[in-house]
Amino acid sequence: MTEPYSLADTARAAATSPHSLLRHFASAHGQSPLDYLHELRVARARVLLETTYASVEQVAQMCGYQDAGSFRRVFLRLTRELPAGYRERYRLRTSRKRWAGSA
Repeated sequence: MTEPYSLADTARAAATSPHSLLRHFASAHGQSPLDYLHELRVARARVLLETTYASVEQVAQMCGYQDAGSFRRVFLRLTRELPAGYRERYRLRTSRKRWAGSA
């Protein structure tokens, strides 16, 4: 999930052509492999934004995005909210100091 996406590599791993992979994947999942990967990555990012104090840039990297701007655009498209706004709504309800065990 954190590796860069390559349709050719994915098709090779599935022992099929890129065109066949796209067709069969869309038939089975209703979307492209890349859209599916973005959904998995954003689901992981949501958990990280809710439960960690990692920066948005760090979360982007932990979820396989090399560019925080790309991550923000994908996150916005799938959640209709920017990562910082999402974190504000769903952040931990305790202080960082206490969360780290330094009560």
